[in-house]
Amino acid sequence: VNECLNSPCANGGVCLNSLGNYSCNCSSGWRGQNCSEDVNECLNSPCANGGVCLNSLGNYSCNCSSGWRGQNCSE
Repeated sequence: VNECLNSPCANGGVCLNSLGNYSCNCSSGWRGQNCSEDVNECLNSPCANGGVCLNSLGNYSCNCSSGWRGQNCSE
């Protein structure tokens, strides 16, 4: 029986079938058995130079301080 036929992995996760079971290889920003739990990327403090991190579903963004730009406020 292919446990992946029901597409149990959410948010772009890739299902890996095994004997009587399955596992999900989750896309960046997601975790959990079925890739349905959002990762809070802000816990790793990705925003540099005083930027403020805003977590969103499956992603994050930085509000940069004046004079800084880029995804992580490092430019």
